[in-house]
Amino acid sequence: MVSAEQRNPVSTASHSPTPPSLQVLTLKDLTTQQLPSWCGGCGDFNILFALKNALVELNKAPEEVVIVTGIGCGSKSNHFVKTYGFEGLHGRPLPVATG
Repeated sequence: MVSAEQRNPVSTASHSPTPPSLQVLTLKDLTTQQLPSWCGGCGDFNILFALKNALVELNKAPEEVVIVTGIGCGSKSNHFVKTYGFEGLHGRPLPVATG
């Protein structure tokens, strides 16, 4: 039988990860590999950038965030940020977002 130490040679007792509140979030932490396909000059780029900057300033962990969108080009925003996301139909995002 294989012991826990043999499977994972790094002891969890000696490894203490930085608590989430002390980790510094960066834009890179929130950016996915999928690139937006919006038209050049579209305002959605600025909205996406502002959203990511706000999350960095608030130091919100990606697993603490849900981006809820409706229809249209901006509805794809949740595909470009490493958070949870919901893409709803006409009139559905607000009821979902409010619970």
